Amino acid sequence: MMSQSGWGGQGPSSQDGSSQQGWSQQPGQQAQGQQPGQQGGWGPAPQQPSPQQSPAWGQPSPGGPPQGGGPYGGSPAYGAPQPPTPPRRKWPLVLVAIGCVLALFLGIGIITAAVLLNRGGGDIDPTAAPTTSGSPTAEPTATPTETPTVSGSSEGATFEPIAPYDETTKTPDEIWSILEDNPMTSGTVSTIGSCELPGTPKEPSDEQLQATLESAGGCLSSVWSTASSDRGLPWSNRSLVVYQHPDVPTSAVCEPDTFDAESPRVCNIDETIYWPKGSGVAHQMGTSGAVSDEAELSTAYLWDLSYSYVKVGWWNSSIGIYYGQMSDGLEDDPDRQAEAARRYAAQNICVASLMSMRVPTAAQPSETVRGILTDPKTWQDGPAVTAETHARWIKKGFEADGDLAACNAWTAPLDEVA
Repeated sequence: MMSQSGWGGQGPSSQDGSSQQGWSQQPGQQAQGQQPGQQGGWGPAPQQPSPQQSPAWGQPSPGGPPQGGGPYGGSPAYGAPQPPTPPRRKWPLVLVAIGCVLALFLGIGIITAAVLLNRGGGDIDPTAAPTTSGSPTAEPTATPTETPTVSGSSEGATFEPIAPYDETTKTPDEIWSILEDNPMTSGTVSTIGSCELPGTPKEPSDEQLQATLESAGGCLSSVWSTASSDRGLPWSNRSLVVYQHPDVPTSAVCEPDTFDAESPRVCNIDETIYWPKGSGVAHQMGTSGAVSDEAELSTAYLWDLSYSYVKVGWWNSSIGIYYGQMSDGLEDDPDRQAEAARRYAAQNICVASLMSMRVPTAAQPSETVRGILTDPKTWQDGPAVTAETHARWIKKGFEADGDLAACNAWTAPLDEVA
C-alpha cells in the first residue's frame, strides 16, 4: 500500500460647465440704483454750460430731468441743461456693441469647449490604467469588454498572474472563484510530437536514474510549456538533481529540514527538483517502487515526476500562490480550509495524470502502471483525501483526453472530494 505523503496535498469625473459670473452690467447699461442723468462711468465727464449759452444748448439731455426744477431743485450739478455733445452719445453705443461681440465669442467658446470635453471621454485608452478587480476607480473609462483579462469567474473576480511574494488584495471568496475558473481549468492540452525514455533497471545507478528523470522531465516540460503558452501563462523549466538521502544537497534557498526520503523536493526558488535515492528510498516512493517489469519502469518514473511538475506549473502560473494565500485567509474557518485542501489535492493528482498522457503512447504510463495507480488499495487515506478519492481523481486524469475541465475539482460535487 502506497503512502500519500508528499503526493496528495498542497495562492471622468464629468466636466462642469460653470456659469459665467460678474456680468451684471454691460458697457453703457444704466447701473442698478443710478439716478437719472448720472454718468455711468463709460464716457467723458459732462462739461457745464456757461450762463450765456444760447438757448439751443439749453435743451435737456436725453433722460435728464426737466429744466428749472424737479427733484434736484435745478442744481447745476444735477439739473443743469447738458449740451448734446457727440462723444457722450456715441461712446455708450460703441461700448455696448463691443460688449455684445465679446459675449457672442465667449458663448461660442464655452459651447465648443463643452462639446470637445464630452467627446474626449470616449478616447481614453483603457490599457493606460489597468484596472484591478476590487481596486477602486473614480469613474469607469471603458466598458468591461474593453478591459484585457485572462479569465474571469462567475463572481466577477479576475485571474491575473502574481509574483510569488506579492500579497493579493483579493478575499478568500474571490480567490476561491479564481481557482474554480482560470486558464488551467478549461481547454485541451496538446500532445507533443516526441518523447524518448531510456530503459531503466530496477536498481538504477545515480547516473541511470538521472538520465531517466532528465528525459521524462524534458517531455513534461514540453507539455507544460505548450499548455502554458496557449493560455498566455509563463513557464520555466526545472533542473533535476539525484541525491543520496540523507545527505541533503546544499541549496541556497531551500532549508535542509524541508527534504525527506519519501518525496522529491521541488525547490521552485532555485528552479531545481531534488530526487532522493538511497537504501530503501526508490521502492517507497510513487509508483516506481510498485512496478516489477523494467520495460515499464521508466513510464512509472514519468508519472511520479509529473506530480512534481504540477507544483512547478502552479508556481509558474501563480495558481499555487493564490491557493496558499487563500488557505492562510481561511484559518478562522477550518472546515472550509480543509475542503479547499481536498479540492486542491484532487486537482493536482488529476492534472499529473492528464499531463502524463499528453506524450506519445510509448512514453505514457503503461496499462500496468495505470492499473496500479487507479486501484484504491494502492493508497492509504492521506491528510487531504481518502484512498478512494485519490484513485478516483487519478483515473479522471488518465481518461480526460487532455481536457482540463475534467480535473476541475473546485466545481465538483462535495462527495467526490471526500
